Amino acid sequence: MRIFKGVFTIRDPRRKLIAEVTMAPNRLFPLYMQYDKLPCFSSMANGDNWLWHMRFGHLNFNSLNALARKKLVCGLPPIHVPDQVCETCVLGKNHRDTFPKGKTLRAQMLLEIIHSDLCSVEVPSYGGGKYFITFIDDFSRKTWVYILKNKSEACDAFKVFKAYIEKQS
Repeated sequence: MRIFKGVFTIRDPRRKLIAEVTMAPNRLFPLYMQYDKLPCFSSMANGDNWLWHMRFGHLNFNSLNALARKKLVCGLPPIHVPDQVCETCVLGKNHRDTFPKGKTLRAQMLLEIIHSDLCSVEVPSYGGGKYFITFIDDFSRKTWVYILKNKSEACDAFKVFKAYIEKQS
């Protein structure tokens, strides 16, 4: 992508031109795309039962049938429960198992297990640090933080941390 002299160009990795747009008076680049049919915007309903199921946000078929019986929705025909399964409903109802309690490895003494994380920040520090690395002792939860200017300094920070810990203990 490139903006040069009020023209926005989009090219693929092989530098083939995909689109070229001139800046509008409102300083935006309107891009009008033509497409025949995109599969991500289409949905296939297998009959009225499935159509009503999707219209009501994948409400279960027994509840849809109750709405039709009680005439709570205008135009809703009697719903028959299909023998197929809605894939969207199955995916939406999946859940992640909870983390196991008591089975995780925990430190029994100071500095037995150290957790580390390398993070970036949006706004650099006054010294120019764009990253920080943390070292957390699993037993005491004591935390050490080192500010880094580059990601490549992480290994050096670990060496400094290791030397400090060895000297202290």
